[in-house]
Amino acid sequence: CAAPMLFLYFELGMRNFLTEPINAVILFFLGFTVTTPYSLITSVMASDLGRHPCLNGNSKAAATMTAILDGVGSFGAVLQGLVIGWISDRFGWGATFLMLMTFAIFSALCLISPSV
Repeated sequence: CAAPMLFLYFELGMRNFLTEPINAVILFFLGFTVTTPYSLITSVMASDLGRHPCLNGNSKAAATMTAILDGVGSFGAVLQGLVIGWISDRFGWGATFLMLMTFAIFSALCLISPSV
């Protein structure tokens, strides 16, 4: 859902239809479509990995797994800011939104369960 919202946001901005109320509504829904899946995925991953049989119920290992996942997510956010800044400076905001839409679609495809 994030890719269509990014496309809508980009198109409205390019056509100068982005008023303050419309901007606020679209940014709210864009944040919802990005943050909600991220939160669900990281919490489920931490829960699944923390309950792995090799941990034998070790609660410290589960906490460590949660910290590692959050740390990787935070590091990704730092890199994202640097990459977006570089791409927008070098290629413009159109390329930046295209990159974000591409990664949103790729992320959605990664969530599809493989059929055996």
